[in-house]
Amino acid sequence: MAKITLEEYQDLKTQGLSDAEIARKRSMAPSHVSILKKKWFGAPNKPVLSENLTLKAEKPKEDKTTEMRQLINDLSDTNNAKDKSILELQEKVKELENLNAACSDIENECNSLRIEIDHERKAKENAQLEYDRVQCDLEIKDYELQNLLTKHADVYSSLIKLEKENRALKELVILYISKS
Repeated sequence: MAKITLEEYQDLKTQGLSDAEIARKRSMAPSHVSILKKKWFGAPNKPVLSENLTLKAEKPKEDKTTEMRQLINDLSDTNNAKDKSILELQEKVKELENLNAACSDIENECNSLRIEIDHERKAKENAQLEYDRVQCDLEIKDYELQNLLTKHADVYSSLIKLEKENRALKELVILYISKS
């Protein structure tokens, strides 16, 4: 049973496709396309084919040679198309390998960045702890300074009192000396 009509075949040929490409596109053997072409276009001294494609008459030797050449050409076209497909697939594999390598590089970079971020977070936590400790130390020093200022004020007040007393005593001593 044909998988392609004469009109479809002619449309594909006008698109520039070879018989092998048409056969591949329609999932047929290239020899089947050749058989259909002979059925559609005829050939001199050509045997009649039954529905199951068995020969009813023997072909002349010249027709067999031509058919063999056509089959060889079709096989060559098929092999060339397969080689082209293999090359395309190899290129795609290389592209995928390169993409995979690029993804691995990005993944490694992301892991490095994650490690760096974790390190920076720990450094920030340590800095916050140090800040809190220094803040606490400052509060303690501020409290101690306030106490010292209070003591200083007390000492200064006592000094002023002592100076007054000292002046008063000096005056008393001078008075005592002058009266004696």
